[in-house]
Amino acid sequence: MAAADAGAQGSSADSPGVLAGGTTQIPVNVPVNMCNGTVNVIGLLNPAFGGTCTNDADASARGSSADSPGVLAGGTTQIPVNVPVNMCNGTVNVIGLLNPAFGGTCTNN
Repeated sequence: MAAADAGAQGSSADSPGVLAGGTTQIPVNVPVNMCNGTVNVIGLLNPAFGGTCTNDADASARGSSADSPGVLAGGTTQIPVNVPVNMCNGTVNVIGLLNPAFGGTCTNN
């Protein structure tokens, strides 16, 4: 399961002036799961099954600009980036026979 959550909370208050008190927030969240897979050149009876992969993380930004009078004053820029990656419960074979991977659990919180 890949659950993406990106949130932003921001405010600009009491910042009179030209281009004053600007708030820019760009939270980015890209969860990636690669689970229970097999890669074979020659393979026989080498399943990968029963594993659980979970990405439950978020990218968030919280900021404010206040009491910043003037020209280009009081600016806030936030770009939190979260890229959780799960790669588990898999097999890679050049020549393989009866080499299962199963029942594992991978979690990113």
